[in-house]
Amino acid sequence: MFTFQGDYKRRAQVNLGRTTHEDRATLLRKAQEERKARELQRRRELAAMKIQVLPSLCSSSRAYEQAFWRRQKQVACEKEKLRGEWDDLVLRDTNESSETWLIATRLFPFFYDKAYDGERAIRLLRWLTRSKKVVDNWLRSMDSFENVLIRIMSMLTKAVGSFSLRSQYNLHIWII
Repeated sequence: MFTFQGDYKRRAQVNLGRTTHEDRATLLRKAQEERKARELQRRRELAAMKIQVLPSLCSSSRAYEQAFWRRQKQVACEKEKLRGEWDDLVLRDTNESSETWLIATRLFPFFYDKAYDGERAIRLLRWLTRSKKVVDNWLRSMDSFENVLIRIMSMLTKAVGSFSLRSQYNLHIWII
């Protein structure tokens, strides 16, 4: 609404009558909730600013890319180290003890890559299918092993499902 002074906004109306009476505890609780809401909003804004500013913290996009590739190289080196440990563990164990394969099974998801670990995946899958009773005991005795096995089976199904591995190892998976 326009006034004769040219204002186009309404002026705030202040109630001086104070018709509602709230006790002190209610007012304090309300003020505390408003403070918490403001603090939460402040944290959200700071988090959003950190996410947006992160790439610009590096002096240039080249420095950001170099940091990214350094991390990727470090991850690849760690995976290679774990692959070596897995190979040593599996090749060293000639009688195929269940303890060795438990460690190997838990270690496998940390380094698995479809491009490099096809034969390791096939070897693990063959052992797991041969040792159904041992795997069943692991599932019953260890709560976390079910998640490990689900993750491994998902990875191995993808590896075996690829045409090159299926034809190379002449594998056929029957889902029951």
